[in-house]
Amino acid sequence: MPPSYNIPCAAILFRSAAQAYLVRLDRDATLTNILMIEGAGKGWMLPLRTEVPFETLRSHCRRFPDAQLPDGRIVLFRWYDSRVLHDLLPALDPEECRSLFGPITTLWTENPAGDLVAHQAPPAGSAISLPPGLFPIRPTVMDAMTRREERTMDQRIAAFLQKELPEKTRSIEPPRLLAWVGSMRGRAATYGVISERGLMKWMLLGVFLGQDFDEQSVFRSVLESPDIKGIGDERIETIFRAITARTVWD
Repeated sequence: MPPSYNIPCAAILFRSAAQAYLVRLDRDATLTNILMIEGAGKGWMLPLRTEVPFETLRSHCRRFPDAQLPDGRIVLFRWYDSRVLHDLLPALDPEECRSLFGPITTLWTENPAGDLVAHQAPPAGSAISLPPGLFPIRPTVMDAMTRREERTMDQRIAAFLQKELPEKTRSIEPPRLLAWVGSMRGRAATYGVISERGLMKWMLLGVFLGQDFDEQSVFRSVLESPDIKGIGDERIETIFRAITARTVWD
């Protein structure tokens, strides 16, 4: 077991697609050792430490299933995803951290490299007043979470390119490939191409036609055409279908 988990007892929030399950674990249990070793770096769980009864911890973890975005929208609050929380915590002020931690004294998040990072609860003090069931997200906090989602998507797109185009990507170092993907994502966004599927097709076109293919009049006319209904993703789909003619990527 990693040294940072050498504690009397712990609780772990296992995450699924839409919810999490709170489980109490003893330090010396075989299951604890297996989970800490096999689960590290995979975003399966959020290890916690607390001194309060299990029921009190469970009640706290159920306080904010949703978040309220700066524009007023209500969305699922996946704070129990340790990778999301890794980027969220630094963006919170002490009052917000106290509300989020509650009775939790220590929790471990995963950084982009998959390493576990311990976070201690802030010193005692005032906390924000939470609306029933909601955690309010300030604009600066939203920016931090958005950057995290963009980085994660860039990594998935880079992995897709490496799988689909091994010969063209083998000699490109991962940081350089990620930088290229991020640059192309920004370029695609100017035409409203924002979905992961749309961006993957934009990247493929960029590889074969050149990263500035959108500057060619034949493609720009489609990307900016008022005659094609829908968002930019549908316009890049029009270009992609015309060029690939139902290839394996379609």
